[in-house]
Amino acid sequence: MRRQHKISDLVHRNIFPNPGPADPPDFATHLQKNLVSEVRVETTRFYGSLDTVEARYPGLNYSHPPHRRRLSRFPHHARLFQAFDDLGLTETEIGMLCRWEGTLWARERYERDEGVKVVDTTGTEIGKWVDPRRSYARRNGANGASDGNGAASGKEIKVMTDIEVEI
Repeated sequence: MRRQHKISDLVHRNIFPNPGPADPPDFATHLQKNLVSEVRVETTRFYGSLDTVEARYPGLNYSHPPHRRRLSRFPHHARLFQAFDDLGLTETEIGMLCRWEGTLWARERYERDEGVKVVDTTGTEIGKWVDPRRSYARRNGANGASDGNGAASGKEIKVMTDIEVEI
C-alpha cells in the first residue's frame, strides 16, 4: 500500500494533532529539538562515554523491541513509538524515516563510507544459558539418556507432597 502523504508529515500530525505555539512546526524541527538530544542522553547512559566507534554509532533500530524499550523511557520517543503503532508503520517505513544520529542508518552509512564493521559488543559479557535442570541431574547422579529437555528417559519421577492443616 502506498501512502498519500509523507510519513514524516503523518507522524508529526499524529504526535501533535493540535499543535500549540510551543510545539515544533514540522517533523524535522521536532527531530532536532527533541529526538536527537534524547538519543544522545541514552547513548551516554548506555556506553558511558563516546570514546569508542560503537558508542558514536550505536545503531539504534526503531523497529527492534529492545531498542524501543530503551528509548521509550524518554517522553518524545514514547510519543514517536506510539505514533508508529497508531499509524501501523512497517519496518521498512520506520527505517526510511529514522535516518539521524545514533540510528541503524547512521551506523550502516559509517560502515559503508569507512569500509569498517562496527562490532556490537552489547551483551557479550553474558554467557551461554545453561539449563539448571541438567546440571542438577548430573550432580545427583541421574542415570539414563536425556531427552534434551533435562528429563531422563526411562525413569519415572514421583512427587510426594504431605500437607498438614491445623484447624
